[in-house]
Amino acid sequence: AATSDPAPDVVASGLLNPRGIFVGDDGPILVAEAGKGGEGPCQPGPEGGPVCVGLTGRLARIAGGDLDRLVRLPSHAGEDGSAALGPHDVALAGENGGGIVATVGLGGDPGFRDGFGPKGRLFGTLVRVSHSGDVRVIADLAAYEAAVNPAGDIVDSNPFGLLRREERSIVTDAGGNSLLGVTDGGRV
Repeated sequence: AATSDPAPDVVASGLLNPRGIFVGDDGPILVAEAGKGGEGPCQPGPEGGPVCVGLTGRLARIAGGDLDRLVRLPSHAGEDGSAALGPHDVALAGENGGGIVATVGLGGDPGFRDGFGPKGRLFGTLVRVSHSGDVRVIADLAAYEAAVNPAGDIVDSNPFGLLRREERSIVTDAGGNSLLGVTDGGRV
C-alpha cells in the first residue's frame, strides 16, 4: 500500500537545521533554523568537544513556495556544523505590535554564553522580532534558570518549545526541565 501513496509535497528545501514551525490559519509558514555555528569564538561545548558561534541561525517565512529569511540569530555547533543549537521555535506574536517571537537555545550554564562574546548575548532567551527585523529580548530565560532553578537540578538552560496564548508565551526549557509562562512584558 505504501508504494501507491502519492509523493509528499516539498514545501521548502535548503533549510539549515530546521526545528520548530508555526502554521497560521491563513498565513505563511514560519520556521526556526538552528544554523550551523560559525567561525567563532569557539569554546568547549556542553558535550565536551569544541563549539563555535556564528550568526547562521535564522527565522524563515515560507509563502507561495518562496523561502524568505527574515533575520539572522546566533547559532553554536561543532566545528563541522553538527549538533547545532540556536533558534528552536517560532510563533506569531499577535498582540502588542505583532511580529514574531522565538526561543534561542543555549544548552548549558548561563555563563557558557559569555565565552562567545557579543555574538552569544541572545542564547538562552525568548526574543521578539519586529516587522522591520529588529530583535528585542522579551526574557532572559537562562538568567531565570540561574536565579531560580525551578527543577532544582544542575543549572542548565536550553529554551526550546514555544506556544503563544494571548499576550504571553509558554516555553519549555529543555535544559532546565521546566515549563515557563512568560508575559510580553518579560515576567517569568
